[in-house]
Amino acid sequence: MDVIEAIQNRKSIRYFKLHTIPEDEVKLLLECSRFAPSGGNRQPWEFLVVDDPEDIKAIYDYGWTIRGGGFNVCRFGEASLLVFFLGSAECYLAAENLALAAYGLGYGSCMIGAFKRGKTKALLGIPKRTRIRLFVAVGVADEERSNQAVYTSTGEPVAEVLPYPPEARKSLEDLVHHGRYGTSYVELEPGRTRAKVVGGFRG
Repeated sequence: MDVIEAIQNRKSIRYFKLHTIPEDEVKLLLECSRFAPSGGNRQPWEFLVVDDPEDIKAIYDYGWTIRGGGFNVCRFGEASLLVFFLGSAECYLAAENLALAAYGLGYGSCMIGAFKRGKTKALLGIPKRTRIRLFVAVGVADEERSNQAVYTSTGEPVAEVLPYPPEARKSLEDLVHHGRYGTSYVELEPGRTRAKVVGGFRG
């Protein structure tokens, strides 16, 4: 699968269908995670795979650490596995690799950071001083229910179409500065460049 396609079409799945992921595919997901970049190649992370349905449900039943409304949470109780990322902030790079790899294998995923860390650590035997950055729920996507997810506090249906349409993402003009902070980024016609051409274009 083309990597650009995966980046642009991967989406966060809110509901899953009960399904067991073959061990060779689980290993491939983890291999893709460990190949993420890190400063000085220190690889400052550890991965903890949870695939026991009872443990997954227990972590789900602990609830979330979300305050206020407007959050569209992941109902990961029926996910095939949870992969916890332990270590430095560079864990997020490894987690993104896993999410993209899951998409490439035909699975859905959702990155989750709002959960009961204390109870989860106690259940899984994670030392108190070990930092859990996030976990990624992986499984077979329930597209119909994911597209009808609800806000946790109000219960109002979310008008979502997944993957999110282009207008749901901020434009490059809203996000990118060019050359100097405050200088707007303006798209050019294909084949043109802002930079001085050195060595020509790749042909």
